[in-house]
Amino acid sequence: MEDFPRQDIVLLQLDGSSVQKVTNEAISKIPIQFVLKVDPAVPSCTEGVYLPRFLSPTPDHESEILATVNQRLEINIRAEATQSTISELLFSGPRDVVKSSQGLGIFTLTWAPSLLENGESHPICFVVQSR
Repeated sequence: MEDFPRQDIVLLQLDGSSVQKVTNEAISKIPIQFVLKVDPAVPSCTEGVYLPRFLSPTPDHESEILATVNQRLEINIRAEATQSTISELLFSGPRDVVKSSQGLGIFTLTWAPSLLENGESHPICFVVQSR
């Protein structure tokens, strides 16, 4: 991974010297290693068999939910798969969203937006993992 400046910059070194970096010169370089584990193929990709299927009251894809400042918003998520076990809910969203689990395939995401977050859009994305 390399880090490039957006504009020409001057870096001050610990010894007092300076180094100029232009936009096509990396500021730093860090090696990254990726490891992938590929699971065996499943006999079916039909939702609800091996691949989890979302159930009510899970919000529909691209749903918009109004959140009120300093009031707790709960997003209830439920999923099932008949030939696999729901193992995890993975999500992204505001940094203070809290995930809880009430059993296999039953999850809740909880969030209370602050006054500073008022009037903004805050996407929350999630997926259920099974094994």
